Amino acid sequence: MSLNMDSYKTILKSNGPQEIKVKNSKFISYTYPIKSQEDFKRVYGNLKKEYHNSTHICYAYRLLKNNEEYFIYNDDGEPSGTAGLPILNEIRRKELYFLSVFVIRYYGGIKLGTGGLIRAYSESARKVIEVANIVEREVLKELIVEFDYANIGAVMSVINREKLTIIKNDFKGDKSLLKIQVPLNKYDNLVKSLINSLSGNINIK
Repeated sequence: MSLNMDSYKTILKSNGPQEIKVKNSKFISYTYPIKSQEDFKRVYGNLKKEYHNSTHICYAYRLLKNNEEYFIYNDDGEPSGTAGLPILNEIRRKELYFLSVFVIRYYGGIKLGTGGLIRAYSESARKVIEVANIVEREVLKELIVEFDYANIGAVMSVINREKLTIIKNDFKGDKSLLKIQVPLNKYDNLVKSLINSLSGNINIK
């Protein structure tokens, strides 16, 4: 489902550890900004090494891909729906994207029950999110433009005026290809500007 968002909220930097204790069980939470599933895997791997003797490492992460929500959550052996989903719900409650939240549990010998687990994982996630520095970012869309190299000046004039980021450039003979990151709310106007500046002699993907 498309969210039709021009901007989103995320966290500026990692936070944690935050710790709570519930009936002798210890819950330790962290949150990390991530841009991709690969970022998540790297952070998760590091935490698994650091907390190799923990009982559970539960998590959730939420990304934005093509203006659609993408998320994963995991209970890591806790009863289904008692850990990962409560963590994800706390992320959603703050309307955050591009972050992961981990809650590490050391079992204290007393069972908490379904309701107790949900409350504990929710509180632990909420506690680390509340101390995070939340910022707002523009939703970006990639734009690929192909044109004759002779027109590079006109294209760069538009790119510089709009303060856009070039993430790839490729020059082959008299042809040029640029991949550009464009704020979603500027996308349509930018396409028109590029077409007008080159009198239609440009291929836009």
